[in-house]
Amino acid sequence: MFLLCSIFLAQAEEPSKPVDSIKEVEAPFGLEWGIFEKDFKAKGIVASCETSGSLISCKASVVPQSVSVAENYLLVLDSKSGLQKVVMIGKTIDGDLYGSQGKLAYQSIKSNIEKKYSSPKSFEYVGRELYRDSDEFYQCLAYDGCGQWVSFWSVGDDKGGSVALYLNGLSRGQGYIRLGYESKDWGLVVDRINTERENKDSSAF
Repeated sequence: MFLLCSIFLAQAEEPSKPVDSIKEVEAPFGLEWGIFEKDFKAKGIVASCETSGSLISCKASVVPQSVSVAENYLLVLDSKSGLQKVVMIGKTIDGDLYGSQGKLAYQSIKSNIEKKYSSPKSFEYVGRELYRDSDEFYQCLAYDGCGQWVSFWSVGDDKGGSVALYLNGLSRGQGYIRLGYESKDWGLVVDRINTERENKDSSAF
Protein backbone atom coordinates (compact mmCIF):
# COMPACT_ATOMS: atom_id res chain seq x y z
CA MET A 1 0.00 0.00 0.00
CA PHE A 2 2.86 2.39 0.84
CA LEU A 3 4.41 1.46 -2.53
CA LEU A 4 1.19 2.61 -4.21
CA CYS A 5 1.39 5.96 -2.45
CA SER A 6 4.97 6.48 -3.60
CA ILE A 7 4.05 5.57 -7.18
CA PHE A 8 1.25 8.11 -7.35
CA LEU A 9 3.34 10.77 -5.63
CA ALA A 10 6.13 10.20 -8.13
CA GLN A 11 3.68 10.62 -11.01
CA ALA A 12 2.41 13.84 -9.48
CA GLU A 13 5.90 15.36 -9.55
CA GLU A 14 6.05 15.12 -13.33
CA PRO A 15 5.28 18.34 -15.29
CA SER A 16 1.58 18.57 -16.06
CA LYS A 17 -0.83 20.82 -17.91
CA PRO A 18 -2.53 23.63 -15.95
CA VAL A 19 -5.84 22.37 -14.55
CA ASP A 20 -7.83 25.04 -16.43
CA SER A 21 -6.37 23.92 -19.78
CA ILE A 22 -7.63 20.33 -19.49
CA LYS A 23 -10.95 20.11 -21.31
CA GLU A 24 -11.43 16.35 -21.34
CA VAL A 25 -10.48 13.29 -19.33
CA GLU A 26 -7.36 11.57 -20.59
CA ALA A 27 -7.18 7.78 -20.69
CA PRO A 28 -5.27 6.47 -17.62
CA PHE A 29 -2.51 3.89 -17.17
CA GLY A 30 -0.80 4.68 -20.46
CA LEU A 31 -3.90 3.78 -22.47
CA GLU A 32 -5.48 5.77 -25.31
CA TRP A 33 -9.14 6.39 -26.00
CA GLY A 34 -10.28 4.88 -29.28
CA ILE A 35 -7.94 1.88 -29.43
CA PHE A 36 -9.34 -1.51 -30.47
CA GLU A 37 -8.61 -5.05 -29.37
CA LYS A 38 -6.33 -5.51 -32.39
CA ASP A 39 -4.09 -2.77 -30.96
CA PHE A 40 -3.57 -4.47 -27.58
CA LYS A 41 -0.50 -6.56 -28.41
CA ALA A 42 1.45 -3.61 -29.84
CA LYS A 43 0.68 -1.56 -26.76
CA GLY A 44 1.64 -4.31 -24.30
CA ILE A 45 -1.89 -4.98 -23.06
CA VAL A 46 -2.66 -8.51 -21.85
CA ALA A 47 -6.42 -9.08 -21.68
CA SER A 48 -9.26 -11.51 -22.31
CA CYS A 49 -12.36 -10.05 -23.95
CA GLU A 50 -16.06 -10.82 -24.27
CA THR A 51 -18.54 -9.20 -26.63
CA SER A 52 -22.11 -8.29 -25.74
CA GLY A 53 -23.93 -6.41 -28.45
CA SER A 54 -21.97 -3.29 -29.36
CA LEU A 55 -19.75 -3.42 -26.29
CA ILE A 56 -16.55 -5.41 -25.78
CA SER A 57 -15.49 -5.91 -22.16
CA CYS A 58 -11.86 -6.84 -21.59
CA LYS A 59 -10.36 -7.94 -18.30
CA ALA A 60 -6.71 -6.87 -18.42
CA SER A 61 -3.93 -8.10 -16.15
CA VAL A 62 -1.29 -5.91 -17.79
CA VAL A 63 -1.60 -2.36 -19.14
CA PRO A 64 1.15 0.01 -20.37
CA GLN A 65 1.47 1.70 -16.96
CA SER A 66 0.31 -0.72 -14.28
CA VAL A 67 0.05 0.28 -10.61
CA SER A 68 0.79 -1.97 -7.66
CA VAL A 69 -2.63 -1.51 -6.02
CA ALA A 70 -4.46 -3.00 -9.02
CA GLU A 71 -5.85 -6.51 -9.11
CA ASN A 72 -7.02 -6.05 -12.68
CA TYR A 73 -8.40 -3.51 -15.15
CA LEU A 74 -11.70 -3.50 -16.99
CA LEU A 75 -11.46 -1.99 -20.47
CA VAL A 76 -14.78 -1.26 -22.17
CA LEU A 77 -14.66 -0.83 -25.94
CA ASP A 78 -17.39 0.27 -28.31
CA SER A 79 -17.39 -1.74 -31.54
CA LYS A 80 -17.50 1.52 -33.52
CA SER A 81 -15.32 3.91 -31.50
CA GLY A 82 -12.93 1.71 -29.52
CA LEU A 83 -11.91 2.15 -25.90
CA GLN A 84 -14.25 4.52 -24.04
CA LYS A 85 -14.18 3.42 -20.39
CA VAL A 86 -11.52 2.10 -17.99
CA VAL A 87 -12.03 0.74 -14.47
CA MET A 88 -9.20 -0.24 -12.14
CA ILE A 89 -10.21 -2.80 -9.50
CA GLY A 90 -7.82 -2.75 -6.56
CA LYS A 91 -6.42 -5.64 -4.58
CA THR A 92 -8.30 -6.57 -1.42
CA ILE A 93 -7.21 -4.57 1.62
CA ASP A 94 -7.23 -7.01 4.53
CA GLY A 95 -6.97 -6.75 8.32
CA ASP A 96 -7.83 -3.04 8.25
CA LEU A 97 -10.60 -2.81 10.87
CA TYR A 98 -10.66 0.97 11.13
CA GLY A 99 -10.10 1.66 7.42
CA SER A 100 -6.72 3.34 7.98
CA GLN A 101 -4.91 1.64 5.10
CA GLY A 102 -7.81 2.09 2.72
CA LYS A 103 -8.23 5.78 3.58
CA LEU A 104 -4.50 6.36 3.08
CA ALA A 105 -4.54 4.76 -0.39
CA TYR A 106 -7.77 6.53 -1.33
CA GLN A 107 -6.45 9.92 -0.22
CA SER A 108 -3.14 9.47 -2.04
CA ILE A 109 -4.90 8.72 -5.33
CA LYS A 110 -7.46 11.47 -4.76
CA SER A 111 -4.76 14.08 -4.12
CA ASN A 112 -2.96 13.27 -7.33
CA ILE A 113 -6.11 13.28 -9.45
CA GLU A 114 -6.95 16.67 -7.92
CA LYS A 115 -3.68 18.05 -9.24
CA LYS A 116 -4.81 17.17 -12.75
CA TYR A 117 -8.58 17.70 -12.69
CA SER A 118 -9.11 20.14 -9.78
CA SER A 119 -11.25 19.49 -6.69
CA PRO A 120 -13.88 16.74 -6.85
CA LYS A 121 -17.29 16.36 -5.33
CA SER A 122 -16.64 14.05 -2.39
CA PHE A 123 -18.94 12.12 -0.10
CA GLU A 124 -17.00 10.58 2.76
CA TYR A 125 -18.99 9.42 5.78
CA VAL A 126 -19.91 6.29 7.74
CA GLY A 127 -22.20 5.30 10.62
CA ARG A 128 -25.63 6.32 9.35
CA GLU A 129 -27.19 2.86 9.46
CA LEU A 130 -26.59 -0.31 11.50
CA TYR A 131 -22.76 -0.33 11.53
CA ARG A 132 -21.77 2.61 13.71
CA ASP A 133 -18.69 1.31 15.57
CA SER A 134 -15.29 2.57 14.41
CA ASP A 135 -14.05 -0.97 13.71
CA GLU A 136 -17.00 -1.61 11.37
CA PHE A 137 -15.78 0.81 8.70
CA TYR A 138 -15.89 -1.57 5.72
CA GLN A 139 -19.06 -3.27 6.89
CA CYS A 140 -20.72 0.13 6.88
CA LEU A 141 -19.46 0.94 3.37
CA ALA A 142 -20.84 -2.38 2.13
CA TYR A 143 -24.28 -1.75 3.68
CA ASP A 144 -26.64 0.38 1.60
CA GLY A 145 -27.35 3.71 3.28
CA CYS A 146 -24.76 3.37 6.02
CA GLY A 147 -21.84 5.18 4.45
CA GLN A 148 -19.77 5.93 1.37
CA TRP A 149 -16.24 7.04 0.55
CA VAL A 150 -16.27 8.41 -3.00
CA SER A 151 -15.05 11.33 -5.11
CA PHE A 152 -16.28 12.44 -8.54
CA TRP A 153 -14.64 14.64 -11.16
CA SER A 154 -16.57 16.03 -14.16
CA VAL A 155 -14.32 17.68 -16.73
CA GLY A 156 -15.07 20.35 -19.33
CA ASP A 157 -18.44 21.49 -18.00
CA ASP A 158 -19.61 17.88 -17.77
CA LYS A 159 -18.88 17.37 -21.49
CA GLY A 160 -15.29 16.20 -21.22
CA GLY A 161 -15.73 12.87 -19.46
CA SER A 162 -15.53 11.90 -15.81
CA VAL A 163 -13.46 10.18 -13.12
CA ALA A 164 -14.82 8.36 -10.06
CA LEU A 165 -12.82 7.06 -7.09
CA TYR A 166 -14.39 4.68 -4.58
CA LEU A 167 -13.27 2.98 -1.40
CA ASN A 168 -15.60 -0.02 -1.22
CA GLY A 169 -16.35 -2.39 1.64
CA LEU A 170 -16.40 -6.17 1.43
CA SER A 171 -16.63 -7.40 5.03
CA ARG A 172 -15.15 -6.74 8.46
CA GLY A 173 -11.64 -5.31 7.93
CA GLN A 174 -11.80 -5.87 4.16
CA GLY A 175 -12.26 -3.45 1.29
CA TYR A 176 -10.80 -2.33 -2.03
CA ILE A 177 -10.23 0.72 -4.22
CA ARG A 178 -12.20 1.18 -7.44
CA LEU A 179 -11.15 3.89 -9.89
CA GLY A 180 -13.13 4.54 -13.08
CA TYR A 181 -12.55 6.79 -16.10
CA GLU A 182 -15.13 7.60 -18.77
CA SER A 183 -14.16 9.37 -22.00
CA LYS A 184 -15.96 12.45 -23.31
CA ASP A 185 -17.76 10.17 -25.82
CA TRP A 186 -18.93 7.52 -23.34
CA GLY A 187 -22.31 9.19 -22.83
CA LEU A 188 -22.86 9.28 -26.60
CA VAL A 189 -22.02 5.57 -26.82
CA VAL A 190 -24.54 4.74 -24.08
CA ASP A 191 -27.22 6.89 -25.73
CA ARG A 192 -26.64 5.26 -29.11
CA ILE A 193 -26.81 1.74 -27.68
CA ASN A 194 -30.03 2.55 -25.78
CA THR A 195 -31.58 4.00 -28.94
CA GLU A 196 -30.58 0.92 -30.97
CA ARG A 197 -32.10 -1.34 -28.29
CA GLU A 198 -35.34 0.65 -28.19
CA ASN A 199 -35.63 0.59 -31.98
CA LYS A 200 -35.01 -3.14 -32.04
CA ASP A 201 -37.65 -3.70 -29.38
CA SER A 202 -40.15 -1.48 -31.20
CA SER A 203 -39.71 -3.36 -34.46
CA ALA A 204 -40.57 -6.64 -32.73
CA PHE A 205 -44.19 -5.63 -32.08
